[in-house]
Amino acid sequence: MCWRFTIQYTWAEYYEALNLIPADAKGRNDPPRYNVCPTQTVGMVRADKDAIVVKDARWGLVPHWAKDLKIKPMINARSETVTEKPIFKSSFASRRCLIPANSFYEWDRKSDPDTPLPYNIHLKDNRPFFFGGIWRYRKHLDVTSCAIFTMEPHENIALCP
Repeated sequence: MCWRFTIQYTWAEYYEALNLIPADAKGRNDPPRYNVCPTQTVGMVRADKDAIVVKDARWGLVPHWAKDLKIKPMINARSETVTEKPIFKSSFASRRCLIPANSFYEWDRKSDPDTPLPYNIHLKDNRPFFFGGIWRYRKHLDVTSCAIFTMEPHENIALCP
């Protein structure tokens, strides 16, 4: 599960990592963020007709049945079941995105449940990377929201056997 992550690079550096020249990159210069939390706004890279664009979204997919934003958001979508779960199915079919990051946090809760130990996980050379994700727009709430794909951790970063 991904509960927190960091975004420390400029959009120019994220686009360079993707080898892209964005249609709307001019002037976007978000400050570094070291503790991106659920329900906060994040930039996402997605296709829009024939262009690659960056659009803001609320981290936490808002389900179609939500009457307001007080519901618990779906911040993560399990890669193994994203095509089966009704809440994710239509977004996965046609509304995929990339969410930039350079690290994420995981907590070791088994060693001491009262005081979880955070681990900051990043690439060895600290290059930027992207979470795969899905997004949707809810017209009645006027909100675009997104969720990050997660999966079982690789053995090199699994916190508990």
